This record gives sequence, structure tokens and C-alpha cells, in this order.
Amino acid sequence: MPKSRLMGQAQGTITSGQFDLRGYYDTVAKFQEAEVRGVLLWLIELIIKEKEGDIYSALGGDTDSLDWEIKFNPLWREDPGEKADRELKEAQRDQIYITTNVVSPTEIKQIRFGELEKYNEWEDQPLDFSTPDIPDDDDDDEDKDTQNVSA
Repeated sequence: MPKSRLMGQAQGTITSGQFDLRGYYDTVAKFQEAEVRGVLLWLIELIIKEKEGDIYSALGGDTDSLDWEIKFNPLWREDPGEKADRELKEAQRDQIYITTNVVSPTEIKQIRFGELEKYNEWEDQPLDFSTPDIPDDDDDDEDKDTQNVSA
């Protein structure tokens, strides 16, 4: 573990602590992929294929039909300034590619924002803005009172 992580990061514009921390996070991520992922996959496979287990019985024994994966949480997060700088550089690069006819604006849209268009299942659905019928609670109360009186 880097000293900057143990003792707190030193103040300054660019510190060696920032590079130590990124190196540490890279090491942890490599360890997760090289060592931890295999053990977790093996363990989860054992749990899923346990014949007396809830998952096995819920799947009716067809464990191969279960689609799952392991995703580790990111260790490093960009601060807002770094993110803005990166996005500005990507936008400038995209603009250069468009003006030099390397790619079209449609291709850039698909590359950058394609995941936003994955969920178009509502496109063909008609929208219903009518007011739903709501039963009056007063009518129900009167029916109950009538039933109680007749009983």
C-alpha cells in the first residue's frame, strides 16, 4: 500500500502520491482479475450447481441457461475536472474527424452515444393519456353500512 494512502495525500498540483495511488489501484485491479475472478467464478458455479440448492431448483436443473457475470467496482474515479478535460479532448478529436471526413456525425453518434439508444422498446407503444377510472370510496362505505344493518 503506498505511503500516500496510509498517511494521506500530500498537497500540491502534481504529487508523486497521485501516481503511487494510481499504481496501487492498478495493482489491485490486476490482482482481482488474475487471482480473485477465477476463485469467485469457481465458487459461484458450485453454488449454482448445488442440486439441493434454491438456484438449481428455481432453474429446474438447467443451470447453463443462467446468464451472469462478475464486475468489479472501479477503484479509480475521475474527479469532475479530469472528466471534463477528457470529454473536451474527445469532443475536439471527434470534431477534427468529422471536418476531415474521417467519420460521419452519425458514426460519432453511434460510437459515443450508442448505449443511449439500446432501450427503445417503448418507441412503438401507444401513449395513453386518458384518466383512469377511480372507484369512489364513498360507494363502498355505503355498501358496507347497508350490509351491517341487514345483518
